Amino acid sequence: MTVSSSSAIPIMLKAPPASKNRILAVDVLRGIAIALMALEHAGEYLNTTLIAETHLGNPSSAHSWRGFVAGLLTNLAAPTFWLLAGSSVALFAAARLRAGESERAITQFLLIRAGMIALLDLTICNWIWPDQLGNVHVLLSLAVALACLSIVRRLPRRWLIGLTIVLIVGYQVLLLFTPHPLPEPHNWLEILFVMPWGSIWPSIEFPVLSWGALTLFGFLIGQRLSSPSLQQSRTWLAIGGGLLVIWLVLRLIGGFGDYLPYVSDQGWIYFFAMSKAPLSLTYLTFNLGWSMLLMAGLFHFADQLGTLSITRWLAAIGQASLFVYIAHLGVYLLLGKVYDLIKFQLPGLAITGISWLIGLVILVRLAYMYRSYKRSHPKSVLKYI
Repeated sequence: MTVSSSSAIPIMLKAPPASKNRILAVDVLRGIAIALMALEHAGEYLNTTLIAETHLGNPSSAHSWRGFVAGLLTNLAAPTFWLLAGSSVALFAAARLRAGESERAITQFLLIRAGMIALLDLTICNWIWPDQLGNVHVLLSLAVALACLSIVRRLPRRWLIGLTIVLIVGYQVLLLFTPHPLPEPHNWLEILFVMPWGSIWPSIEFPVLSWGALTLFGFLIGQRLSSPSLQQSRTWLAIGGGLLVIWLVLRLIGGFGDYLPYVSDQGWIYFFAMSKAPLSLTYLTFNLGWSMLLMAGLFHFADQLGTLSITRWLAAIGQASLFVYIAHLGVYLLLGKVYDLIKFQLPGLAITGISWLIGLVILVRLAYMYRSYKRSHPKSVLKYI
C-alpha cells in the first residue's frame, strides 16, 4: 500500500496463538497481505512508485508496467487486512466463549485492545512515520472500526447482514452525489467516518463507514469459518469467481460508485486502476475476488501448510500482525537510509525487491521472537496486542 494508498493494515485481533483450533489458512492469508503491504511500503521509502489505483479523483499514472503490476499485487493487502480483522474478532470471541468467558468480558477486552491500537498509531507509528512522510493513520481508523464492531457484534446475524449491505452499497450511492473534486471535510469526525483525507490532523485515508463495512463482512464470514462448507476450496473458488464477475460487470457499465470511471482512451492498463480513496465497489470486488481465490488455494493445500517453510513463515507474521506492522515501519525506514548511504546502481524496482526480501527475513525472525515472548508472558500487556 503506498503511503497515499497505504495499507490497511494488519489484522490485530486474533485467537490465542497457542490454540490448536487456529485456522492456518487464515493466518497464512493474513501473512500474504502483510508481505504485500511491506512491498508497497518498501517502495515508498525508496521512492519507487507502485501505484495501480486512483485517489481523490486524480487519474493513476503508471511509470512502468512492472511497477503497475506490482501495484496491483499490493492492492490486495488493504481489503484483505480489513476483512480478516472482522474474521479475527469472530474467531477470538468464539474461542473465549469456549473457555468460559462472558460476553461482557469479551467486549471489554476488545474495546481495550482497540484503544491500544489507536494509542500505538498516535504515538509509536506517528513517530516512525509522521504525516509529512505520508502516514494515513491506518491503525487509528481500524481501531475505531473494531471498537464499533465489538459493540454491534452481538446483534442478530440478519441485522448484521443488513447493516453490512447498507454500509457497502450506501457509501457507493453517496459517492454518486458527491461533487468532483471532493469537498474539503469540515471536521475531523467527517474525515474519520466519511471522506478520506483532509487538512485536519490526524489525516485518514480509510473512513470507517466505507472500510469498516469490510470488518462487518469479515465478522460474518468468521462466524462460519468452522463450518465444513467454508473449509472446502470450491466454496472459496465460487466466492472469488462471483466477486470477479460482479467486478467485470460493474467496470464495463461504468463502475458503480467508482469516483473516476474508466475512459477507453486512457489505455487498457487503466481498466484495472480503480478508486481506492474514496473506496469504490469495483476496487473492493476486484481485490477481494483475488483474495478469495488465494484462500481457495490455501484450503486446497491445507494439509501441506504446516510442513512448508514459506507458509510457516507467512503464518508467523500473520499471527503477530500488529507487532509486525509496527516493526516493518522501522525496518524499511532503516533499509531506506542504508540505501541512501550506499547508493546501489540498480533500477528502482530491483532495489525495492531486494530491500523487501531483506526486510521480510528480519520481520519473520522478529515475529518468531515476539510470539515466543508473548506466549511465555500471557498476562502482560502484550495480550492486548
